[in-house]
Amino acid sequence: MMSPSLASILSVSALLSPLRPPIARLRVAAPPCCTATEAQDFIVKRGADGGLGVLVDQDNTIVTNTAQPELQVGDVIVGVDGESLSGRPISECLTPGSPQYTFSVMRPSSAEAGESLERVLLQLVREASGDSPKLLCFADDEDAAARAETIVEGLESAAASGGLLPSSEALGSSLRSGFWRLLLVSEASIARGGLTSYGLAPYCSVLASFQAFIDLKGEQTAQVVEVVANANLGSATVAALKGSWKGGDGAAVDERYDRTEYSGAPEIGAPKIDICSSCTYLSKRLRVIRMPASGDKPGAWRVYGLMAADAAQMEIGRLLELPVAPA
Repeated sequence: MMSPSLASILSVSALLSPLRPPIARLRVAAPPCCTATEAQDFIVKRGADGGLGVLVDQDNTIVTNTAQPELQVGDVIVGVDGESLSGRPISECLTPGSPQYTFSVMRPSSAEAGESLERVLLQLVREASGDSPKLLCFADDEDAAARAETIVEGLESAAASGGLLPSSEALGSSLRSGFWRLLLVSEASIARGGLTSYGLAPYCSVLASFQAFIDLKGEQTAQVVEVVANANLGSATVAALKGSWKGGDGAAVDERYDRTEYSGAPEIGAPKIDICSSCTYLSKRLRVIRMPASGDKPGAWRVYGLMAADAAQMEIGRLLELPVAPA
């Protein structure tokens, strides 16, 4: 059953933007560094398709903007045509068929915008994951992919404009603070195969992927742990990458994995795996990283959620005990 939170997002989306927007039209403006003390008024007009091109969450916070240049992702709509929303859904205050409206908007600080977008992204992940654990990617759903891309870009804009990008020292401290679970990726190949690529084997799929960065005997070690289900065997096991990491300029991180394991046994002759990334957003619960750009295209992104080490270990144990439907 769809949760009230996401249901409200989708219902308001249908009213404000009845046609699915092309991905190329998505706009993410950088939020300002300070919090507005008074609402600002903006004129919004319907497009040729009859929609406003604005998607809001249950708190009337804009999470997607495809057509209104003066509005920004993270803006909170508090009134329509001079009428205060007072906590009501914006859909209740829109006059049907009107060609334009005046939105009263509170523009949050970068940190507040980031927190709001985090909540929306995590809700999207929870709804899409359902009861079946898996690495999540929206490559096959253009609408969901566009929304996820916009939210990630909004988080990155909030970090960049608010001076919230982590220093190398702060990033290193955060990486060591627990296990990082891979929540959402833009690369379909990673969603299918995981970082270990064992999900690409016949009858196999990756249920979850975790990273841990640990200082061990003076060395910065890195480890990837993935739970891999095998429908042919009807069970799941653990695949792992083991290696090291080092920080680069700013928020860059270079990982090198020179050992691959499956069910605790090393894979002889496995190639070394290098992962170079930059952290583009970091909070107490989320980390967004970007891979290097390819030509004119921005690099792929991955979203990780922070977990306490004992909680991650318990989750791995739980996943290993889940029944795997036979092929």
